[in-house]
Amino acid sequence: MSLTHQVAVEVDEKELLPVQTDRLTIRRMSERDVDDYLEYVTHPDLLHFSNRAPYSKDEALGILERRRIVPLGSEREWVSLGVDCGEDGKLIGEVCLKVLSWINRQGEVGWFFNPAYQRRGFATEAGRALMDLGFRGLDLHRLSGRCYCENERSRLLMERLGMRREGLQREVACIKGPGFQSTRTPFSGRSGKPMGNETAAPKRRLYAQIWQDIGRLNELQDGADRGEAESLAAFQRTYAAIDVKRIFLDSLEAGKGSKG
Repeated sequence: MSLTHQVAVEVDEKELLPVQTDRLTIRRMSERDVDDYLEYVTHPDLLHFSNRAPYSKDEALGILERRRIVPLGSEREWVSLGVDCGEDGKLIGEVCLKVLSWINRQGEVGWFFNPAYQRRGFATEAGRALMDLGFRGLDLHRLSGRCYCENERSRLLMERLGMRREGLQREVACIKGPGFQSTRTPFSGRSGKPMGNETAAPKRRLYAQIWQDIGRLNELQDGADRGEAESLAAFQRTYAAIDVKRIFLDSLEAGKGSKG
């Protein structure tokens, strides 16, 4: 059972990719990246936040092939883009973007970086490019991100990108084996562009959205799909009656000096 209708939106990928920053290229990955890809996805620091075994080379090639064909702007599907630095095209990580809803102009972001290339500002530089792709390239209104509470690097990166913490989701993932439950912290940033009735009082919009989600949850609970109802209850948004003042597009220039 789906809570919202999916919308197909055509995105001219040739106009948006690759993205070139001062030191990095954000691009589609290919099979030639497999060794660099395995170098970071099998690193103990990244596996620590995963519930999977390390990929084999054949598995990695299959993953890269599937990711290559997911269209940019696909609703509810992650699009993973490689981050390379230097003239040799060394892949040092990836940034990920998912359109959650075209109707509501909502998206989600994520990233994975080779620990050997941390503390050089690459993650911040790639993160800004990713946010810019979502806000200006795809014209999304809101981008959110999540990280495990002990993943301090990801939390600090989101804050450097101007995202604001909204709340805590408890015991939503098992990442270290049976019975070990972790937590995630939702963050969000806004484009600053108007969406819908911007003249309405903030509290009225907040309460209306809460009421709408409660109604959807009740519909699921009354239906046959009890599992999805419980899933929605576990993942529903945390509402904060605060305004996100650090608008991403206004902070691009001011934040260029930050290092990640």
